[in-house]
Amino acid sequence: ANDAAISSYASYVIGNYHAVYDVRLNIQRINFAENIILVAMDGEIFTQYALWLRATYEKSKVHIMPVGCANGMVGYIPDAESLNQGGYEPERSITLFGIPEKFSRSIEAQIKNGISTILEDSAVPVS
Repeated sequence: ANDAAISSYASYVIGNYHAVYDVRLNIQRINFAENIILVAMDGEIFTQYALWLRATYEKSKVHIMPVGCANGMVGYIPDAESLNQGGYEPERSITLFGIPEKFSRSIEAQIKNGISTILEDSAVPVS
């Protein structure tokens, strides 16, 4: 570990301990072709979200593909189980992105809700 980076991060967190920290994840729907939809997010999303998309919309005639690191990078975007397991992406990488604490376990439900809303609130239905 880089001691200067850890020291700098610790100073940042201590100086901003009173702040409520929100990370805004932008989710975009891109109708790539008649039967292909890209769901783009500005974070590196975990595979479990792609598996959820496939299972949720498997009867759809539209292929839905998640795309990470689109229009920026807010960090790794874990699911609830990955947060329980810990490890590099959900815990140790947050310092690289200036995030003072790991994500809440509610992140998975919030992201799935956002994706569902974007897919269903459109002139081109997912059916």
